[in-house]
Amino acid sequence: MLAFLAIAISLGTPQMAVCAYDPEMRQISNTGNPTPQYEATVKPWFKAKDALTVAGARYAPSGPPKAHYNTYFYLLAMKDGVPIFVRDLDEAAPGLVYLLVDSDRCGFQAYARIPG
Repeated sequence: MLAFLAIAISLGTPQMAVCAYDPEMRQISNTGNPTPQYEATVKPWFKAKDALTVAGARYAPSGPPKAHYNTYFYLLAMKDGVPIFVRDLDEAAPGLVYLLVDSDRCGFQAYARIPG
């Protein structure tokens, strides 16, 4: 039992992948260093939970931020230096868009399209 405990302690906690935004590739990568400069959390409009207008549609925050590991996001637009992503480019007006809020833990805030 002590040997198992010693092995578990020596291995430590597994490192979670980061979600770094690469502006040249216009995509999220699960390698490299975190990119807090592309996170929405420092923007006043994000803190105020303001709605966003993206490609002519309005979006409002939807639920709490969630981790999305190994998820391919497509860049749809930029707002004040913050990339706005979708998961499927086939939709003319996607139901959800995603903003990076924690690149160290792959945290994304979903925004749902406001009907109308």
